[in-house]
Amino acid sequence: MKMMVAVDLGGTNIRTALFDEKLTLIKSIVQPTQIGHLPSLLNQVKATIESLNPPWHDVLGISLGVPGRVSGTGKIDVLPNIKVFDVPLQSFLFDAFKKPIYVENDAVMAAIAEGNLGMGKQAQSSFFLTISTGIGGAFISNHQVKIASEEIGHTMVKFRNQFYELESIASGQGLIQLASLHGLKVSSPIVLFEQAQQKNSLALATLQSWLNILQGMFHYIQTTFQPEMVILTGGVLKSKHMFLDRLKQLTPSVNIQFSQFGQDAGLIGAAEFGLLHHRALTII
Repeated sequence: MKMMVAVDLGGTNIRTALFDEKLTLIKSIVQPTQIGHLPSLLNQVKATIESLNPPWHDVLGISLGVPGRVSGTGKIDVLPNIKVFDVPLQSFLFDAFKKPIYVENDAVMAAIAEGNLGMGKQAQSSFFLTISTGIGGAFISNHQVKIASEEIGHTMVKFRNQFYELESIASGQGLIQLASLHGLKVSSPIVLFEQAQQKNSLALATLQSWLNILQGMFHYIQTTFQPEMVILTGGVLKSKHMFLDRLKQLTPSVNIQFSQFGQDAGLIGAAEFGLLHHRALTII
């Protein structure tokens, strides 16, 4: 039985899994991501792969989704939310395992899973959007990635006459900074949502500002890409009962759906990406 190792390298957690050729999950591991130190990060990725203990003679390759822009040669200049630069992930892992290494942006990987196998499989087009530690996205048309918008989180938005990167005030971690701009100190987005539920005026004001920012982002996605649906995932959806109805009221022209695979979308997409590339190389 041939297998593919898949890695979803996030700003909060590393998810590592082993899949067979039918994308059946065999084994998975989740660990908090090492932040800010490149050697530690590289060794952690290597160690999590080793801990799967796969039968290496059956492994076709290792496929990784990462929270940053990846060049056509697999080069990664920066992973902003992990705070590392010039990341030689592909060459490091090839030297370690002597297997084909496939690397792509994590939002693109998740979009491939949702667009081909998940919520968007019946749609002609969809925009996949993740709002978690960071913000990323990709546009899927006819079940292919047409435009990778992994850097959507780094576009500039105006708030109170100042410009900010979108994810710095609208991602899960960005909500902490947005709260501070309202004069409220919180340790996590969950605390912010809890205080909003308790009718804390500053938390409610922060939540309303956040929804207004999201409204602008959804308007941009809808007018630019005109997808049949926007597929949402990410850690902030754990608190969707606090904001979803209001968000839908603010964006009536957007068909908002939720990821079928949830936090596993990146892993499934990475496995599919690796298998597709392996098959393409086999045909050649």
